Amino acid sequence: VAVVGLVSPAEFRAIHTIRTMEFHWALIAAFGVLALFWLWTGVGYHWLFFASVTNMAWLFNAIARSPVLGLSGDSLVVAATVTRALANTPTPAPTRPPPAWGLINNAYYTRGRRPAAVVVTSRGCPLRCSYCALGNRDLYPYRRRSVASVMAEITEAVHGYGARFIDFEDENLSFNKAWFLSLLKDIVARFGKNRLELRAMNGLFPPTLDEELIAAMKDAGFKTLNLSLASACPVQLDRFRRPDVRSAFDNALAIAEKFSLDAVGYIISGAPNQTADQSIDDLLYLAGRRVLAGLSVFYPAPGSDDYETCRHLGLLPKEISLFRASALPISHTTSRLESVTLMRLARIVNFIKAVIDQGRTLPSPTGIFEDMLSPPFDRRKTGEDLLAGFFFDGSIRGVTPDGGIYRHIIDVPLIRRFLARLKDISIKGTGRRSGV
Repeated sequence: VAVVGLVSPAEFRAIHTIRTMEFHWALIAAFGVLALFWLWTGVGYHWLFFASVTNMAWLFNAIARSPVLGLSGDSLVVAATVTRALANTPTPAPTRPPPAWGLINNAYYTRGRRPAAVVVTSRGCPLRCSYCALGNRDLYPYRRRSVASVMAEITEAVHGYGARFIDFEDENLSFNKAWFLSLLKDIVARFGKNRLELRAMNGLFPPTLDEELIAAMKDAGFKTLNLSLASACPVQLDRFRRPDVRSAFDNALAIAEKFSLDAVGYIISGAPNQTADQSIDDLLYLAGRRVLAGLSVFYPAPGSDDYETCRHLGLLPKEISLFRASALPISHTTSRLESVTLMRLARIVNFIKAVIDQGRTLPSPTGIFEDMLSPPFDRRKTGEDLLAGFFFDGSIRGVTPDGGIYRHIIDVPLIRRFLARLKDISIKGTGRRSGV
């Protein structure tokens, strides 16, 4: 892959060292691309990136079941078959093999000790979000799989491997209402109402959801509505090239409450040119609504416009292994310390919501002056005591297993601005107190 310039030598070495299994997959992908480039000049570079382990397994299964492997052994024919899979060349749904679930260690993908499955129902996306590499671009047209194809994949996961939790990876899952309703209807017909737990953990696009669709989602097995907000700040939405969906977001939350569904709202922090103050406003926006706050730290996805912005500004980490969100890869108008502080604030907001859901009164500001807790330890009471201390002096404290109290490293001015604005917010719980 490095030879043809698709990644730098340093990136190649990092992938080989850190992500060995993906490295082997990449070798097969590169072989197919080079072969197709030989056969059909200029074609084959379009699909080198896979969105999930499921797609990798699908490729391996396509190779394993390909009839050409048992014929002449012509490597060019095999490579062409592989590359057509990479390029997602449309084929009739009945002939497309389902993912090779047996190649995945299902112990790593469970939900309540039962196997879980990740399903991708489309390629590309009609949106053009700046942080995403799979948006509406000429080389990556948006196309959707047939309902029959998706159902075949879900059926094999359920009956073949015992999956009871299905996560749909696409944000655009609900873009075509008729298609999505047909899929939900088929799931109910084949597995019954609420026999599976369904999620769309990447977050759904709120303007595509209405009462009819959310009701059908609940019948099919959705217990939680994951919603993609990105930001409530108009300036940042312009940078993200995302529409302002606050009205649709609030409407979806109202419908979720009507049907007793939990809800999670996703925001992004730490993007280039995004300030920590904007992210505070986003957190407080979620704090005032019946929704769990999901804060995602920005990471530069190769192929996205924001990746190019980071490259131009010299913000990219030297090693590709440091691109991931858990490494806090970018320090720009939001510093890494501010990013860490924002993540802790998101947890505090959700803890406050949990206290409200339990019908308990939020603690009054109270100073914490001791360094140790006295046993026995009560997790709920300890949490509320630490919250009282946070309200008192803005310090975010933690507790060691033996009861020692310590202070987290935080951005103090950011905390002070958060607490000042929090006073103007009427915080709402998530509605999980009694399942509503």
